[in-house]
Amino acid sequence: MDEGAIRQRLAAVLAADVAGYSRLMSSDELATIAALDAGRRIFRNHIETHQGRVVDMAGDSVLAVFDTAIGAITAALAIQEIINSSVAELPSERRMLFRIGVHLGDLIEKSDGTVYGDGVNIASRLEGLAEPGGVTISGVVQEAVRSRLRARFEDIGEQSVKNIPDPVHAFRVRTQTASDTSATSPAAVKTRASTPSEDKPSVMFQPFTSLGHDPQSQTLAAAAAEEIEASLARLTGLSLVTTSSVATYVVKGRVHSDAGHVRVTAHLVDQRTNREFWSDHFDSGSKGTLEALDDLALRISTAIRYEIHARECERAACRPDEELSNEELMSQAGHILLGSKRADWERSRRLIDVALSRNPASFMALSIRACGSLIEVFCGYKEPSADDLATCQRLIQRALELNERSDFAHLILASLHLYGNRHIAAAIREAKRCLELNPAYTLATDLLGSALIFSGKPEEGLPCCIHAAEANPRFPANAWYMQSVACGYFVMQRYGDAIEWARRADDRERNVPRFLLVLATSEWHAGQAGDARRTAARLIESAPGIRLGELRRWPFERTEDWDRFHDGLAASGLPA
Repeated sequence: MDEGAIRQRLAAVLAADVAGYSRLMSSDELATIAALDAGRRIFRNHIETHQGRVVDMAGDSVLAVFDTAIGAITAALAIQEIINSSVAELPSERRMLFRIGVHLGDLIEKSDGTVYGDGVNIASRLEGLAEPGGVTISGVVQEAVRSRLRARFEDIGEQSVKNIPDPVHAFRVRTQTASDTSATSPAAVKTRASTPSEDKPSVMFQPFTSLGHDPQSQTLAAAAAEEIEASLARLTGLSLVTTSSVATYVVKGRVHSDAGHVRVTAHLVDQRTNREFWSDHFDSGSKGTLEALDDLALRISTAIRYEIHARECERAACRPDEELSNEELMSQAGHILLGSKRADWERSRRLIDVALSRNPASFMALSIRACGSLIEVFCGYKEPSADDLATCQRLIQRALELNERSDFAHLILASLHLYGNRHIAAAIREAKRCLELNPAYTLATDLLGSALIFSGKPEEGLPCCIHAAEANPRFPANAWYMQSVACGYFVMQRYGDAIEWARRADDRERNVPRFLLVLATSEWHAGQAGDARRTAARLIESAPGIRLGELRRWPFERTEDWDRFHDGLAASGLPA
């Protein structure tokens, strides 16, 4: 075996198979195959939702790996709850029930994705010890999750398992309900607030209710909930779960439709305090039902993600940095980079460096650090050095090696292509890849729009940037989206509109060089010479070292666009 094609790492392994599969097949092959296909879809959906990876689904078995034990056990419990509920009304002899085992240990991973080792073997043996419809875990998994999972752990003692020399301490997991809380040990009843979690905030989505009682209103409510839930499942930074016992947050909502107009009211409850901390209503002006649902799903999922992100950052800010989990460190560091406050960027770097010192193989921490290495370039404070570009390239390549499906990593690579290397075609490809992974990602929508604008296609790019800017007015990066819209109107020579959007960006984030550059040149071309000179003077004050001769050409593909941009700045009084 080529040693360069394998790696050894610590991972949580989930192994599952169908209890009584041969009996089911002998009784009714077609029904069994149909049920197995349905079960596989549930497994795949929840494994990927909880940041796991399916390794194999051969026959009636499932093998998956996760970066964290809590991710694996949360997925396992959600899967079993759905499957067990779906077969509850069937005769006992026709119920397809799975047994699941979870272990945390070393494994060998080949470049083609296959895995080997004791970690896999022990998970498979634990699956054999599980009850039909149940989950059995090793002692090391129980140690990792017991303070962060509302569940009962039934100790079944040391188990001798095939081909493993030492006994494995095993536990059966029972999800905890209000009726059995008193019987649970103190360690098992700790809530998520007791110990900082290493995992993403988890969200349970409750079915939306309809304010109308007619079948059409009920169908619309179900369709709206399905689209919003699907958008939430794809968002970076959240884990969508299906059981309230493991959820940090719960989303509730109502849908009302009247003469083609749709309104959705959404609510967020923090289960650690049992209090609703946010609600808002969203109206869709789109005429078609499908268009309306797409629009609502984007806006609502984006708002929910930001509100949870902001709440997590507020909670973390009350504790010393050394007490924060890696997830909390990354959340704060990333939140800082959504804005354009130069004074805060050094804190972002410090936080993410702590996270990387704990886990150098964190793809998200590497991606955030890559973004931080060029944030001053993106905002126009400095020109990129060869070291800046090389650092960003190295970090983001490593992040994508660890997780090729990371929408955020592809976003940063697209940004590097556009603003660092000025490679527009590559930026467009990466932005599209990002949107394939997460169609509701407004940062990627804006980046794709910007790349199209710079390529000389503002008619195609501008709607993307406007869509991103209007998705969530409270989103911290909205000033950047507004600047993108202003740039699009500049390319179209609609200078009045460019000025309006550039001023909106400047009002949100004052004195950011990139915003002021667009504003000054647009004002001059619009015949507002006095305003252009005042904007240029403010730009020089906020970035004293800026010089027109040293200003790196923006990635305009058409020379005439850059010449107009440059000429407006020169006439506004930017120093040569």
